[in-house]
Amino acid sequence: MVMSHPHAVNEIALSLNNRNPRTKALVLELLAAVCLVRGGHEIILLAFDNFKTVCSESMRFEKLMEHFKNEDDNIDFLVACMQFINIVVHSVEDMNFRVHLQYDFTKLNLDEHLERLKHTESDRLQVQIQAYLDNVFDVGTLLEDAETKTAALERVEELEENLGTMSARVLDVENEAMLKIVELEKQLMQTNKELDQIRDVYAAVNSQVHTLRRIVREKDQTIGDRVLERQAQEAQQAGGPGAPQPPRGEGDGGVGDLPPPHLHPVLTCPQVQRP
Repeated sequence: MVMSHPHAVNEIALSLNNRNPRTKALVLELLAAVCLVRGGHEIILLAFDNFKTVCSESMRFEKLMEHFKNEDDNIDFLVACMQFINIVVHSVEDMNFRVHLQYDFTKLNLDEHLERLKHTESDRLQVQIQAYLDNVFDVGTLLEDAETKTAALERVEELEENLGTMSARVLDVENEAMLKIVELEKQLMQTNKELDQIRDVYAAVNSQVHTLRRIVREKDQTIGDRVLERQAQEAQQAGGPGAPQPPRGEGDGGVGDLPPPHLHPVLTCPQVQRP
């Protein structure tokens, strides 16, 4: 019924101006229940926007925070108020919107007032306060994280740009290397071909050298045989078979080797005739 009449929610929210703390506690409990219904959160925020306009607030939830600070002796109202704040702020799935709502209450000095209430003897109030503190976002940390994220994204963008440049450079180098490899492979094939030709020439030349050496050996053998044969013939002619012929100009002590005797003139006396 309440959800089908948004203006009724506006009137219920305006009931927070009632001076009776019990009435205000019941109003907050009812508004918290509406907030948990599908679409109820938006209706509650619109109701407090209307409250701000009607009551000339400078900020939304300003009167609510005044009552919260001034009703320190009424635990039921404090618990209902803290429960309502928890539901309004932390029942939102959008983190940015949660931070926005949390900041609305931070500007109204909720954090400082909770610091004063943390030593309260009421367990129910302590539970609600602790629930808020456990789910609160550290805006400063979020800002630092956002700045860090922004810097990180800029760095990532810079690195991606550098990576793109380096990738293009690597591709160029790879292409150049492939061209050089192809050229070197061609040179290697040509060198191997020339080497095979050199090996063939070397094998042919080596074969010719072996042939020439064999021919030279055969010639030397033939010449040696002829020399021995001639020496044998000369020895046979000089002194019989098997006799070696002495070299020319040398003797063996025989008469034939002596130099011819020196001939002296013979002196003859004239014959004397007898008388």
